[in-house]
Amino acid sequence: MIDLTPSARQRFDDYFWRLRHSLRRASPTEADDVEQSVREHIEVALAGVPAPVGGEQLAEVLDRLGAPDGWVPADDRSAMQRMVQQVTDRLRVGPEEWRLAYVTFGLFLLALLLMPVGIGFFLMIASFLVSRAYLDFMETKEEAPGARRWLIYPPIGFFLVIATAFFIVGPAGPVLAWGIGDDGFLRLLEESRLRAPYYHEQFVAGAAVAALGTWWLLASLLGMVFLPAVRYIFKPLLTRVRRTHFLGLTIIGALSLALGFVLLRPWISQLW
Repeated sequence: MIDLTPSARQRFDDYFWRLRHSLRRASPTEADDVEQSVREHIEVALAGVPAPVGGEQLAEVLDRLGAPDGWVPADDRSAMQRMVQQVTDRLRVGPEEWRLAYVTFGLFLLALLLMPVGIGFFLMIASFLVSRAYLDFMETKEEAPGARRWLIYPPIGFFLVIATAFFIVGPAGPVLAWGIGDDGFLRLLEESRLRAPYYHEQFVAGAAVAALGTWWLLASLLGMVFLPAVRYIFKPLLTRVRRTHFLGLTIIGALSLALGFVLLRPWISQLW
């Protein structure tokens, strides 16, 4: 019996669990022979290693043996079984940083599939939280995500798109949807009894542009005030955003508000 450290024992048991699972279609005699041969190979390879054997020494031997499902001929497994086994291997015994990345992307795909039934949005939140936990975990290790960013950035990007849409439209969206209706801006104009020698479409356009301009001015101010929180929530996608970037939205908002007042001037002048 090999004397192993707790972490090495866990890896050892995982390997043989997967080995027995891959040999489930073989006869009991064949499965026992294979398992015994693998055990003997490990014992011989670790014969000169001081006890207790650590995880790194055991991992080197197991890597030379290859994946447990490699003992099964490829023709005996379907493509789906091989794919599922590879994902399972990653989640069970892969490095922790890869496990979190795979869990994040798995939750993201499941959330997209279940989005029409409502539960998908809650799974998307879970995927986002796991992704952020992954980034904080890797930051403590001072290690960059590397290729794993393709697995952990999608949920962050999903919520960033939603936040950007709200940031651009915001409360002005419902106001505009109501304003262009029959009971919207024109109804207000009719009840105000204001008159001007201009088409009513100009009043609607002016009110719409003024509403958007007002929101963009407020949104740019909120962005500047809460920029640290925004950068942290959507890290690392917005780590390079600065307050000067919101200045462009401030200028656009001011111009839109000014244009709205110009279009509404014939009616505003009647109020004074």
